[in-house]
Amino acid sequence: MLLDLPIRGQVVTGPPNLQWDTCFQLVGIEIPADERDVNTLSLKWLGGNLISNDLNEHSPLEARIQHTRRYLRWLIGELLFPNTTRLFVHNSWLYLLMDFYQTRTYSRGSSVLTFLYRGMCEASHPDKKALAGCNFLLQVLGYCRLSYIASKNENLL
Repeated sequence: MLLDLPIRGQVVTGPPNLQWDTCFQLVGIEIPADERDVNTLSLKWLGGNLISNDLNEHSPLEARIQHTRRYLRWLIGELLFPNTTRLFVHNSWLYLLMDFYQTRTYSRGSSVLTFLYRGMCEASHPDKKALAGCNFLLQVLGYCRLSYIASKNENLL
């Protein structure tokens, strides 16, 4: 409800890892070797390439689709499915953005919650120091449901 992600639809299961040449074709830019790992891409580099582009309303449709894939991949890595370091996004998420008509049918809301719950379970171990998952949802839940976290505002309109 908060992020307007659907909870009904096709289940998002572990997609395959994509080869880098397929990733290059889908996002439309060459990714330097020092900004990528075996299956991950630097979010800082990806975010920087969202700002510095020559996209406008006269750009070809394929260029706009590739830019949209880059932006959605950045959102996936930063907000919806961040890992504990919040520095990289995995290639497997790009698989879900190959066909936008298919992408609409996925139950992304339940996937985000599942990923967050899994991250909470892993973070409960004493040796873990970070939480993977959409922390924004936890913050809003705490603010709305736990009155001692939410600030009191007596001057409501």
